[in-house]
Amino acid sequence: MAEGSAGKKSTYKASTYAASGLWLEHSKVEYAANPKKGKSFDRYAAYEKAATIGEALKAGALPADLLFDYEKGHLKVLGPLREKPLDIFTLEDINELTYTDKVLCRYSYYSQPRDDQSGAGKIQVLEESLKKQRATMKRLGKIELARQLDIGDVDSLNDSVGFWETPVMMAKRSVAAAQAQEFLDHADATGGKITDFEVLQVLRLWDFRENETRKNVMREGQTFVYSDTIGFVADRTGHILAKEETKRYPQVGVLFNRWLKDHIDREHLGTDFVYTSININKNYAGRLHRDGNNVGPSFLKAFGNFSGGQLNYFPEDDRSLKIEDLDSMTDQSSKIDVKKGLLLFDGKRGHFVDDFEGERYSLVFFTCPRFEKASDESRQFLQKAGFPLPTAATMESVMGLLRKPKGYGDSGKKGQKAEQGKTTAPSLHDAPWIYYSSCTPELDAAEARAEEFWNRNGLKQAKVDEGSKKVGKIAWEHTKNARDAKWVDTMSFQLPGKPSRKDLILEGHKNLVDAVAFLSAEEAKAPKAVAKEGCCAILSNRTKVWYALYARGHKAQALAAFRVEATGARQACAKPAAPQATPPSKRAAPAGREAKIAQSSEKRRRTKA
Repeated sequence: MAEGSAGKKSTYKASTYAASGLWLEHSKVEYAANPKKGKSFDRYAAYEKAATIGEALKAGALPADLLFDYEKGHLKVLGPLREKPLDIFTLEDINELTYTDKVLCRYSYYSQPRDDQSGAGKIQVLEESLKKQRATMKRLGKIELARQLDIGDVDSLNDSVGFWETPVMMAKRSVAAAQAQEFLDHADATGGKITDFEVLQVLRLWDFRENETRKNVMREGQTFVYSDTIGFVADRTGHILAKEETKRYPQVGVLFNRWLKDHIDREHLGTDFVYTSININKNYAGRLHRDGNNVGPSFLKAFGNFSGGQLNYFPEDDRSLKIEDLDSMTDQSSKIDVKKGLLLFDGKRGHFVDDFEGERYSLVFFTCPRFEKASDESRQFLQKAGFPLPTAATMESVMGLLRKPKGYGDSGKKGQKAEQGKTTAPSLHDAPWIYYSSCTPELDAAEARAEEFWNRNGLKQAKVDEGSKKVGKIAWEHTKNARDAKWVDTMSFQLPGKPSRKDLILEGHKNLVDAVAFLSAEEAKAPKAVAKEGCCAILSNRTKVWYALYARGHKAQALAAFRVEATGARQACAKPAAPQATPPSKRAAPAGREAKIAQSSEKRRRTKA
């Protein structure tokens, strides 16, 4: 259903919708002499000289104008035409999608015949059409986002954004997950190991949120760091949950976990390394701190093209000194190049990162406390992401990998005395850390092969257009003059009769569309009460029914002004015309449509119950 060119409600024939599905941007057109009146006359005069469908839209024709004029015989579409309607769900090259395609594909779900249907049948068809419309608009949004970020595979994008995500963040993380899957498939096919090069490519694609909670690593003046976690985390109530990113992008977790498994020397380590979480960091040098939410030792590796950025680790820190005192003892720390090797260390001992230049990423594999309290559902998410979940027995082995710290000076001796008498398992290694160098001829050769292979076969990318304020939003050219207007997203509901508020009656406008066009362009000429309340009353010339029209965010004022209960208001969309004869494409839906749908759905639910 849609508003006709003059604002009257029209249900176009299925054949009209079917015909529009074959139109192309360059399909030639002929318009008859201007048959319109009022606002529609001015709009028709602007686009009647168009030679193609695309030119008509650019000249201000609404999509509904094309359908209305075609059905009434005012518009002839001469061709060329498509052989069959466009299916954007099977579109191979998103760059082939023209502006006309984006406009007209929204009507494809109306092309099924329904003239012989009545009653509940019509409602069911309408509900199905609305579902298809929402799916189509979601698909168009994904295509637009993929195009703006130069992402070739639109199907790699998630269908929705997560709790912490922006559309750009979701898109880049989706591409990172797709790239991770390609790396995994290649490793499975060749029997090879995951390389540093492949991990780095996924880290470069991953989009980080601004984490404001890691105060202990922030240097003076910092308000956030780029840091995410996948795997188990403890929420503020103490519950152990699978982080949302673990569920949404399991391929990334599988890749990182496979990489660690491929690079650990299990024979030298003496046991399987188990853990629950991976901390992912980008471009910050953490100040001196001790980790507070770790159990047992952690594995750390840095990636990227950077200089500096070495880890300074206090191997004998038994926590008997304040962190401020430890800060004055940097000569007691060990400097470790985590870019050139994989480090097993105890994060609860003091450590910090040197300043660096360039891009620096790091992965920290650790165990979340109280991991045994996680639900079976959460554990399943981690298993799907490739985490080697610990048990009480395997965790005990990991806890004994590093020897206990000796402490520093007198304070250290006091700490050692406090430990006397306690029964602890002997450490598997008489060392405060374990380091595996990644600079061996074998590993260097594997890295070179991986880089050469993927540079030859192509890597995924996601480029952000920094100048785009509405990334992923479809820019409808025929509504561009009204995007920020107060009355653009106008809604309406039917009134029981003539309103008592005479100062809110908008005279001289025969329908909702013309009223919105007037208010968008010349609100100052409307009664002062209309501008103040953000709503008005319109008498439809065709139906002789009164409607309340309200601007975005003014529903409550409208209900109060016309003394209508929220549950009794029959909603109707009134998608307006833009100012200066450039109305938006969405038109007023018939009053009560949503109410009928809701009643039908409720009736079916009761029947099932």
